[in-house]
Amino acid sequence: VRLADSTAFIAEAQASLSERSRLKAHGWIAFDGRYEATIETAGLDLTDVEPLQLNQRVEGILRGRLAGQGSISNPALSGLLDLSEMRINDLPLSDTRLEIALKEGQLELDGQQAELSLAGAYHLVEHHFNVTLKASGLDLAPYFIAFGKKDLSGSFSGTVAVYGHSDAISQMRADIAAQTIQLATPRHELLRTAPFQASFRDGRLTIPNLKISFLDQGDMVIQGQGGLEGSLDFSAQGEFPFAALEIFSDAVAEPKGTLRITARLTGSVPNPVVAGEIRLDNLSAVVPQLNQQISSINGTLRVTDKALTVVDELSAKMGGGRLAVTGNVTLNDLIPGQFDLRLAGVQLPFSIVDTLDLTANANLSLRGDWQQARLNGQVELIEGLYYRDVNISVLNTLSGIATGLIRRDRVTQTQAVKIPANPFLKNLRLDIGVGARNPIEVNNNLAELSVAPDLQIRGAVHQPVITGRATVEEGVVHYQNNRFIIKRGVIDFINPQRTTPDFDIESEVTVRQWLITLRAVSYT
Repeated sequence: VRLADSTAFIAEAQASLSERSRLKAHGWIAFDGRYEATIETAGLDLTDVEPLQLNQRVEGILRGRLAGQGSISNPALSGLLDLSEMRINDLPLSDTRLEIALKEGQLELDGQQAELSLAGAYHLVEHHFNVTLKASGLDLAPYFIAFGKKDLSGSFSGTVAVYGHSDAISQMRADIAAQTIQLATPRHELLRTAPFQASFRDGRLTIPNLKISFLDQGDMVIQGQGGLEGSLDFSAQGEFPFAALEIFSDAVAEPKGTLRITARLTGSVPNPVVAGEIRLDNLSAVVPQLNQQISSINGTLRVTDKALTVVDELSAKMGGGRLAVTGNVTLNDLIPGQFDLRLAGVQLPFSIVDTLDLTANANLSLRGDWQQARLNGQVELIEGLYYRDVNISVLNTLSGIATGLIRRDRVTQTQAVKIPANPFLKNLRLDIGVGARNPIEVNNNLAELSVAPDLQIRGAVHQPVITGRATVEEGVVHYQNNRFIIKRGVIDFINPQRTTPDFDIESEVTVRQWLITLRAVSYT
């Protein structure tokens, strides 16, 4: 730096972020505020700019030159910046060129990408601004990645213009003229919009007509206007494909059918008023946990800002059985509050492959909230068959029969229990009685039994505890090529803390002139 004639001269200054990333500057500034300066870089590696690497990995090379001449009170600047080899988390971006000009208090920007152009201006004194963005097939994946949504991608074609005053952001104006917006996951296109327009004036958003297609299977039309202050008046009407559920959840497979939605949002942002109906039209899905398809799901849900209510009932078929759901869920700011739902099932089939087939009636109720709910009621077993063959000793067989009938392996103190991540399932409690209209049959390579259960299932859904008694009414046990005829038998579940069956089963067989009695007793 050299001082002369009330001026500081900088012949050449350098700043290095690394061996490969350097900035150079030269120029002068007078004590009266006049200046002339140039800043340039032949290659600044963005990986050396630490603030850019906080939330994701940003790569690229910045080259450019900025030159200015004027005064502090009336600065002037012009320049050209080039960004190349850009990548965000290994996702490539188009090369970008940005022209910058500052003159007479107005800063102007002109940016170009392969599928995007940006033009804008901001007056440093008067504080008014305008920005126009034009896109043609703009890839949205890098922007989703920047916000942590790595599984989303999409594109945008259209024009967005924003203008206003930085001292009155709430009064800014905006216009959108979109050709299409498309969103997708790696396996599915989620939605695509038809061409639409929207505007923002005086703090209010206006959407004349926005048509959204979901999975190419259903269309929704949204229109209306409203703002953060003042009234709201938006409406939505159309069809939403139930198949979309499979994209967001693995709880069901092969979902089919249509949700027909009519909704209106009025009131204000602090006090919204929601009114609408969701009609379930012939929905179906496979529930892997039950190894069953639930089909012909039909009914209507009424939605308000206070509650989600089943109109009459939701009906469905499960195998040869029928299901009906009634009740409501309160809503607080459209978030589920208190549950009060009832489920009635007739001749519902349940099965475990190569192990168990059951048919049951059920009358259950679900009450509580998202953090603490209880499922209680009664299940009546109409018929059932346990048919899995085993190859163990007779005593373990009898214990296996008992635990097999309740469809649950014995849990020891050393076994870890998998706690659901979902808070609703984690805190759901059970209180369900299990009885039988007809005895449950056991028919495998070691036994033929008729068992009448009178049980109660309580506790957490991920670690239920069974109490009560199952009575062996009749049957035989095959052992050493002999058929032991059951004379009496009970399986008791006494421990209220853990499912531990205690059995007392007596059987006998006549071999030649001898009567052999076999009694199996287990106490925990």
